[in-house]
Amino acid sequence: MFIRFNDTTYKQYIIGYPYTIDNENNINYDYSNSQISEFNDDSLVLSRGSCVPEFVDTQTTYTCFYTNCSGAAHHPYGVECPCGESEDTNCIPASLQCESTTISIFEDNCSGGNGNNSSGTTGPSTGSNGGGNGSPVLGVPLFTLRINVQLKQKLSLGFGSGTGLTQNEIDWIDNPNNLLDVESLNNYLEDNKDEDGYYPQEILDFVLKLIKLADIGNNNNLIELSLDSMRLIDENNYPGMNDSFPFGWWNDNEFIINSGNLNIDEQTPNAIEAALFALYPDQAILHIQNSITALNKAEELVTNETLTGIEDGKADAFRHAYWNALGTAEFGSDLMKAFADAHEWGETGLAVTMDFHNNHKGRIIGGNYNDFTSDSVISTAILQSVYTGNLKYINNAGQLVRTNL
Repeated sequence: MFIRFNDTTYKQYIIGYPYTIDNENNINYDYSNSQISEFNDDSLVLSRGSCVPEFVDTQTTYTCFYTNCSGAAHHPYGVECPCGESEDTNCIPASLQCESTTISIFEDNCSGGNGNNSSGTTGPSTGSNGGGNGSPVLGVPLFTLRINVQLKQKLSLGFGSGTGLTQNEIDWIDNPNNLLDVESLNNYLEDNKDEDGYYPQEILDFVLKLIKLADIGNNNNLIELSLDSMRLIDENNYPGMNDSFPFGWWNDNEFIINSGNLNIDEQTPNAIEAALFALYPDQAILHIQNSITALNKAEELVTNETLTGIEDGKADAFRHAYWNALGTAEFGSDLMKAFADAHEWGETGLAVTMDFHNNHKGRIIGGNYNDFTSDSVISTAILQSVYTGNLKYINNAGQLVRTNL
């Protein structure tokens, strides 16, 4: 890996992966134990201004080490060995371990090409080949890095700079089940490099927040939703613009928490809500509007004596279910659940149990509609659930009971 900085200085790294070859000649790479070494000279590639050699081909060589069986007979590799059988149950079978040298070959089209470029390796072997003008030279080592390794390198995990990721979150990146999400994050970083080819810090922070969300809440399917939303945002079209929010407010934690614009039930957003609002600013605006719509409708039902109990009563049950149904119809149950669960984060008690139940029922009902459905249709469906006892409230005896009682 060759990294050039704006002041013309550069650093060179080589990334190696150990692997083994079993008795059936299958190669097994150990990606979890990659090694990164920094070279302080031109042993990998000679920097020559803006000249870039043209890639021609690759070469791969192997250095292999044989280990005999650890049993009494010390059988060599390839010889049938009784390891694991009754006469020598504790011995370790013979094995073959190999390290590779993978080299990119470039056509040296630089003027005055009398410099030497040498190969990069993943093992102890190195080689060099002189190069003149127009002659093939050995250059930067070619690695087809797996997507997860690429992402960790872009987040500087491989170089120990400390990004704040926990081991669980690193494991999430390495989990094969998350390959599509990791690829999406990789592509997002590439799409948002600045004019000098660097990844802006706010873009890196955004990706880190998404990884934390996916790891904590197992919300992998929300990653692409967030990335799609952010790709549509610019200074002339962004969520909150019509409400006079400043551009980029989703990156301003102070604004999210203290502006009052994103409060729910007159409560400032907690840490989890703030992170979600930063990741999904467009949906966050709708989420806040829906909370106001639901509260106003619940208060209206109390005023006209259709329902009672705006706090933990039937009207409150209606409010939570209606709020979740609206959000589900507009941007899906997964994100609505993330928003609703975050709002209850750290809270306990019977009232919280009631809220979780009604939130869940509201999302089920909302799944029958979409963002073209009128609020009145959804409101009627929620009110019917109150009458049938599908929702729950706390009665005067302090018991959590169904709303038809």
